[in-house]
Amino acid sequence: MRHFACAALCALAWFTAPLWAEEQQKSPGTDAEAPTLRIGVRSHARPFSYKSTRAPQGLSISTGAGPIRAEGYDGYLVYVCDEVLKQMLINQSDAPPLDASQIQVEDMDALVAAERARYPDAQFEFDRLDLLGGKIDILCDPATINAERVKRFAVSPPLFIAGIGYLTLKDAVPPRSACRADHALIGFVGATNAASSGIRTIVNAGEWRNVKDSVTAALRDTGPGSGVCPPPAGIDGAGGLFYAGHDHDEVAKRFCRGEVTYYVGDLEIITEHARSVPGCEFTSGARSFTTDRYAIFSKIDYNADTPKAQLISRFYEVLNREIATSASLLDRAFIATFGETLKSQKLELFFWAMRGPP
Repeated sequence: MRHFACAALCALAWFTAPLWAEEQQKSPGTDAEAPTLRIGVRSHARPFSYKSTRAPQGLSISTGAGPIRAEGYDGYLVYVCDEVLKQMLINQSDAPPLDASQIQVEDMDALVAAERARYPDAQFEFDRLDLLGGKIDILCDPATINAERVKRFAVSPPLFIAGIGYLTLKDAVPPRSACRADHALIGFVGATNAASSGIRTIVNAGEWRNVKDSVTAALRDTGPGSGVCPPPAGIDGAGGLFYAGHDHDEVAKRFCRGEVTYYVGDLEIITEHARSVPGCEFTSGARSFTTDRYAIFSKIDYNADTPKAQLISRFYEVLNREIATSASLLDRAFIATFGETLKSQKLELFFWAMRGPP
């Protein structure tokens, strides 16, 4: 992780360029005792956490980039984490010090791919959150809050509200049969809510009536890996009832080529990925079928690594402060990611609940 140059926020920021430069000059150098804060981000989770096509700019007054965006990543949750880390780099007498050289950005998609390569015959889908406390310390990607995760990890307040839905190709005719040798009925990214509760919720809402019995049977028997349909014999194993891709780029390309009928996932994410495929024309379902809240997760061990635990706790302290007022970091992240796009009523109510009237 290289040393970063001085940086400053834009006009919406809480501090000025001279203050940033002054505090960075006061920042102590790291030594063998200084903990490394490993931040997990994604390459393929637009518009929340992804590898940007723009070249890394480094920390600078002109770009306002922090240590994560300086590495070439972008997105709503990347912006949130990046701004918090920039605040932490301004050392205060009553807070644990943090130098830019202590921040290490880790690509979760690469880490998960490496884990899959270690266990090629595993019969389970690897959950990236299992890397918390081992390969990474803080996860800055669209991770959904659920009961199991909050029991195992530290979690921030909700930072975005989304919902699972599905896409179909424009003018596509609803299939009469769930099983085809060279064509998957439902495509999604493995080890996500879409692979479990999302599909079930869509079916229970009355969608996909022609194939409801087959999908319900598959979910009842063994889940998305069930054998309701014969083993796939077509496009790299993408035939049959379900296709679980490794990332959204892969599933979106298959969907846009017509190899998957229904592309399921968080609507903002699947819409963004389908739009990024040239010539892909699609329509979405009438609505989202779930309400999912995204948060930032971490693993804190106060006994084994107290200095790192203090830094992670400091991260949550700064984050909570920055989202709780009318000049909220959430609004700045939304504008940076989605521009002047109007929020849905559900999302507007969520923002209002988090930071009060704008």
